[in-house]
Amino acid sequence: MKLAMARTWMGGLLVVVSAMGLAGCSGYQLQGKVIEGPESGVFIVSEDDPRLDEPGLRGARVALTLDADRLSAKHVGDGESDLDGAFTVSVDEFGAGFLEHDVEVLVRLAGYAPAVRTIRLPGSSRRVLVTLAEGEDELSPRPGDLLDETMRMGEPYMGR
Repeated sequence: MKLAMARTWMGGLLVVVSAMGLAGCSGYQLQGKVIEGPESGVFIVSEDDPRLDEPGLRGARVALTLDADRLSAKHVGDGESDLDGAFTVSVDEFGAGFLEHDVEVLVRLAGYAPAVRTIRLPGSSRRVLVTLAEGEDELSPRPGDLLDETMRMGEPYMGR
């Protein structure tokens, strides 16, 4: 009886481990590169785009946000560019890579103007190319952001 229970338990454990393997523990990864450019921007390019071979910027912070312009915005991943400017960000969202997800990509680096754009997560043969222009690392408020607008309007009435 105990042997039969042990076999059943081991069989169940094997099914669970196999299901985890099929689900994929690694998930979707957004890959790209940060380089210096004439103006800051976020672009989807082919994996063989020659600009991906240019020298990159180290230490740029990459943040991904799902539904960034809504109250239900959700941070789904972040990373940092390596010595050559390359980055890989794991996206922590169900269906990423299979379902169509639009994410805001925000890239910042001290001494450079930030780059921000909402993109559809690209397939495995596409990369994200980020160009950063020298300048202030300062974000302008989102149009229609009610909280930011309210705070700006209240500034004259707040004691400083």
